[in-house]
Amino acid sequence: MNLIKAIILIPTVAILFRLGGWGGWKFLGFMNAKYWRWWGIGITISLIYWTPWPFVAYWLATSISYGDNSPLKKYLGNEGTWLFYGAVFGLCSLSVLPLGLSLIQSLLGAVSFCGLMWLSNYGIGEWKLDHQWVEFGIGAAGTIMYLFK
Repeated sequence: MNLIKAIILIPTVAILFRLGGWGGWKFLGFMNAKYWRWWGIGITISLIYWTPWPFVAYWLATSISYGDNSPLKKYLGNEGTWLFYGAVFGLCSLSVLPLGLSLIQSLLGAVSFCGLMWLSNYGIGEWKLDHQWVEFGIGAAGTIMYLFK
């Protein structure tokens, strides 16, 4: 049953992370697109695992800015901010997963988010990763350890 939950959860979080991202569903007008990320991820995980803590954890984590206007950039630079954001996003899994899996998830979140952001900002030669794939990727990579619960 937990595997089925994770199989539903991982792509759902990836989609919600993307919807709350750059250029997400602006046509709604009345609603800040960030709510898909801020509330959608936490509510989804809270309902699947029937505990309120993911809502709180993911709302706080996804409220951290990692973009050009992030206050963290002053102290950590681009890559440090990306590593921090990915690590915090992955560590939110502690609200559901055991400590060991959450620490692995935090490391995976940090490395994958930093790598994806690097490919989106700097790329390889002339090629750059479209930012929408960064958002899908961090949503999926940041929750992959739920497969092992």
